[in-house]
Amino acid sequence: MTRLFMALVLLGGAPGLAAAVEDRDGGPHRTAFDRLDADGSGTVSADEWAQRSEERFARLDANGDGEISESEFDARRRGRGGRGTRPARPR
Repeated sequence: MTRLFMALVLLGGAPGLAAAVEDRDGGPHRTAFDRLDADGSGTVSADEWAQRSEERFARLDANGDGEISESEFDARRRGRGGRGTRPARPR
């Protein structure tokens, strides 16, 4: 599960957070940062980061079994219109 958590963070969360942190003038990425900064302190704590990651995991885990299958992952990507996805890897 740790590997999956890290993959979700690296693929789903880190680019948005990096852009939000760099965009200090309140541009379009500021909203993403504000969502992470739940207590409004101007920083994102490890607990705030973990909470957001848990929420993302729960959205992907459609059947609530504590694991994300490839079909659940793909269904979420399709639901987002393919935004932020890479072409499928040949098997």
